[in-house]
Amino acid sequence: MMKRVLIGLMLGLVSLLPQVQVNLAWGSEKPKLFVQTGHSGHYVDSVAFSPDGQHFVSGGEDQTINLWDARNGREVRTFRGHTARVFAVAFSPDGKRFVSGSADKTLKLWDTNTGREIRTFREHSDIVTSVAFSPNGQRIFSRSNDGTVKLWDANTGREIKALYATSVAFSPNGQRIVSGSGDGTVKLLDANTGREIRTLKGHTGSILSVAFSPDGKHIVSGSRDNTLKLWNAYTGRVIRTFQGHSDGVWSVAFSPDGKRIVSGSGDGMLKLWEVGAGREIRTFQGHSDGIWSVTFSPDGKRIISADRYNIKFWNPESGHEIWVIKSRFSPIKAVDLSPDGHYLISTLGRSIKLWNTNTGQQIRSFQGHSYAVYSVSSAPDGDGIVSTGGVYTTLWDLKTGRRLKKIRSSGAVMSVNFIPNSQHLIVGPLGRNRFMGFEYRYKNPFIQTIYGNFSCCES
Repeated sequence: MMKRVLIGLMLGLVSLLPQVQVNLAWGSEKPKLFVQTGHSGHYVDSVAFSPDGQHFVSGGEDQTINLWDARNGREVRTFRGHTARVFAVAFSPDGKRFVSGSADKTLKLWDTNTGREIRTFREHSDIVTSVAFSPNGQRIFSRSNDGTVKLWDANTGREIKALYATSVAFSPNGQRIVSGSGDGTVKLLDANTGREIRTLKGHTGSILSVAFSPDGKHIVSGSRDNTLKLWNAYTGRVIRTFQGHSDGVWSVAFSPDGKRIVSGSGDGMLKLWEVGAGREIRTFQGHSDGIWSVTFSPDGKRIISADRYNIKFWNPESGHEIWVIKSRFSPIKAVDLSPDGHYLISTLGRSIKLWNTNTGQQIRSFQGHSYAVYSVSSAPDGDGIVSTGGVYTTLWDLKTGRRLKKIRSSGAVMSVNFIPNSQHLIVGPLGRNRFMGFEYRYKNPFIQTIYGNFSCCES
């Protein structure tokens, strides 16, 4: 399900320090301010929360990583060892370790509690841009500008596998990985060992998208050769090729029952295919630009597709466009679904629109931003919406449209993101050395703790 589509709104180079922490009390108390130091006034390139939400780490231009107490904003310790800026950080599932990736071409594994460097991973030949732990904490993934995604043994530091991948997807049970490559091959890998199970050959162009079927028995791939291919995930055999697009296939997705596939292409066409017979069921016409994202609703009764200027909902049975969110003059900046899937929230210019996902009817419009709204996020409790536009971050009541709180920052706010499975958000960037992180409290709007430079508050 397309929980969140953030178009061109990555948090980017958010900056942490010099940092002003403000503890807010919404009564008559004045905010308490005190200045902290860290990262030597340089840019921060990466931030990650611990699994329990109690701490976060930041990696920066000054080659260090800082560990912070998320409850009070105090710096716990500084980790030194990299010889170039730190582009990526990620915690292990238990929070006891974290991994960092740097422009010095290395990854480093750290002990969160002691600050000790556990080991260094040295096989990349260019900047390490992203890192992640496997769900069991035994493996580490890293991506580098050398064109590889590497799988590592977190306990020994051994490189298990190097992938030259353009797209990657996990099987439903998490035991296998499918990756698409620029050379037109699809590789099936053991997620635990990185062992290549087999290579699937047949495409004549780069692989742009891959997906597993819900039962894990099939793989679909979309390619720059304008075709889709259906593969047997166990034997690697090509079951059939789907032809009909006149440009590369940018996005593919299975229906929840695995009986159909939807594909979006650079030709602006959305196509629905029958898996069993291999026939094209229908083409959905209405996009005027390349389709970069497609998905089915969880019940399979809707297809959602997106280009730069439109988000479209379709009836897969009739092929009719149910409704569309469009922006005439500028790209839609952000779209989000409420946790229960009943509402869709979109940004349009200076306003926010709330839509009924079943009927396509606009329920209400949230007005109050003086500048274009760049980002919007539905709160995990389903009661609130947080939006950013210009120098303001605003909390809204989803049900009534009432503005609950507006916070003015000292720089333009481009993005707001809830940390998965938590009540924490990161808002920014506000420019050099500034970002905000806070804890969402609907009953007592709006925040418990803020880090950053801002003026507060308006309601």
